[in-house]
Amino acid sequence: MVNNLVKYTHGKENVITIETLSKLIGVSETDIFMNILESNMPIYKIEDEDLIKFKRDNPSFKINLETAILLDYPMCLEIVGRFKNGNIRFWHILECFFKEEIQSSLGESNSFDYNDFYKGIEFIDRIKQDNKLEKKLIGDIKDIIERIGLGYMKSRDSITSNLGILDLEYRYFYISNILIERGYKPNKYRISEELVKRENAS
Repeated sequence: MVNNLVKYTHGKENVITIETLSKLIGVSETDIFMNILESNMPIYKIEDEDLIKFKRDNPSFKINLETAILLDYPMCLEIVGRFKNGNIRFWHILECFFKEEIQSSLGESNSFDYNDFYKGIEFIDRIKQDNKLEKKLIGDIKDIIERIGLGYMKSRDSITSNLGILDLEYRYFYISNILIERGYKPNKYRISEELVKRENAS
């Protein structure tokens, strides 16, 4: 029997800690943390005033650290998708644990806006053409990604190379285009599922 499997609230998201994910799928916290580092995937990393507010909003959160790493369902899905042994079983465990979040995700695509989406692609193309990491444009892309429900992006300062731009383009816009071609409106849940399927097929 696994105890202390607690979901917390971070903004509009229900999130869990690495410790909780470790207990859910039976993989060590170290392996999960290394998985996150190696993939450079976006996660919620909160500290300072944000952490104080988070603890105030979630009185049951008792971890006494200066920085907290939090994961929503799509983030967990991507993490387990990188474990080659048993990831289908892990996926089913997550589906059960995040059942309410998955059901509510059916409405997530309502925030998707085609004009904003293609504007984001235009901004990325401009950065690639100019070969210059303009912080304002990266910030505008981050705003678009989060506003139209494609997922969470780290701060604009996290993009430090052309490789970072290409990764951003692939994750949020290339995968979204594939979903659009299949007749779906993209959202962070569908994007994560597609990323996992592609990871497993490679």
